[in-house]
Amino acid sequence: YALNISFVLIATILSIYISIKDDAKSIWNRIANFNNPHAIWWLAVLGLIAFTILIRSFILYCFARLYSHDYKYHQAIAVDQIGQFYNAVTPGSSGGQIMQAYTYKKQGIPVSSAVSILAMYSIVFQAILIIYGLVSFIIKYDFITSLGMINTGIKVNEVPIKLPIWPLTILGFLLNVGVIMIVLLMGYWHSFHNFIMGPVVGLLAKIKIIKNPEKTRENLRIQVENFKIEFRRLLTNVRFTLLVAFCFVLYMMAKFSLPYFIGLALGNESTV
Repeated sequence: YALNISFVLIATILSIYISIKDDAKSIWNRIANFNNPHAIWWLAVLGLIAFTILIRSFILYCFARLYSHDYKYHQAIAVDQIGQFYNAVTPGSSGGQIMQAYTYKKQGIPVSSAVSILAMYSIVFQAILIIYGLVSFIIKYDFITSLGMINTGIKVNEVPIKLPIWPLTILGFLLNVGVIMIVLLMGYWHSFHNFIMGPVVGLLAKIKIIKNPEKTRENLRIQVENFKIEFRRLLTNVRFTLLVAFCFVLYMMAKFSLPYFIGLALGNESTV
């Protein structure tokens, strides 16, 4: 326990240091010049953060109840927070789901069921994120196109390279769509599945991007089969899926509202 706690504390301190080291003085000045009239907005920020934790935990709790009727809500909070922590301290947020599956196992849910829970969570999350992003882009299209160019931080002959923001917005949206579309196509379009498993994996192996093509093919096959099983489970339980989807919408509304309320808490005037 002492080793685990020490690791968590060290990783947390390092993460905070890396996050704020470039702006530490500015952040401290903001805190030192805290203005009481804006205290209500800080409370709103803390409330939104707490709400995002509770709603994510509720979604994990709902999925867990499909497999264990004795599962408790506080256990889901633990799973959520462990996942958030390991996402924050591992490269590419790669450790969160692994540790969540391990935590589910420690709580009495079999690893196979834990993997199913996290797969369904990911499927619904990606679907709602795509819909939410599309609606936001349509509603705020004029605002996005009015932002003009952004500085990439890259210079050629001391000339900064700038890019228009709206193509980058569309690219990000297409990447999100692409992830779930590729899995859907691999699961339900036999020719596409064979194309990915054969020529694509073979080409990536030849150019040394993939070291073990056979292992990669087997991993892909397992992931696609898991996706099909969990996708079918979601489609056959429509009311449950709609409840989870609604919770994800609430979560995204709260999460994406945080910068706005932080701006108000720091003394910026609302322009909405």
